[in-house]
Amino acid sequence: RAAGITVPISAGIMPVTNGKQIKRSCLLSGAMLPPRFRQIIERYADDAGIAVIRLGLHSGGGVEDGCLAGAYHPAFRELCESRIYLARALAALGVTPDASPVDAKTATLLVAPTELSKMVGQKRENLKELKRLGYDCQVKADENLHKYEVAVLKD
Repeated sequence: RAAGITVPISAGIMPVTNGKQIKRSCLLSGAMLPPRFRQIIERYADDAGIAVIRLGLHSGGGVEDGCLAGAYHPAFRELCESRIYLARALAALGVTPDASPVDAKTATLLVAPTELSKMVGQKRENLKELKRLGYDCQVKADENLHKYEVAVLKD
């Protein structure tokens, strides 16, 4: 409060196996569940015979409303990592940041299998930017590459 923070701050991860466990933990710790979580527990746990599989922060009004300052986007990390991949792809292609578009060239970019969507970019933004610069690229997985590594497949 001395820093001007007026919203509750709580953090932690707790594996959940059933609604009774959650209710008991809250009772013992004095923690309060947000109303939406409480509704989920009451509606689906135990009495309904449905096991609680996942409960936690999801993108929705509660997260955005609690943001005090700064940028918020539900996929902020993905957006940032996508820009890293664009920069690495440009470097691998030998394109400088202030480069003018070139005559159409095709290229196949290789990234780690788990990083394909980051290289493509949200709404294919990275591929669109590469196309704007004159590179018609496709992206393929390479098991030998690690996170943030981008290679150009040689013909």
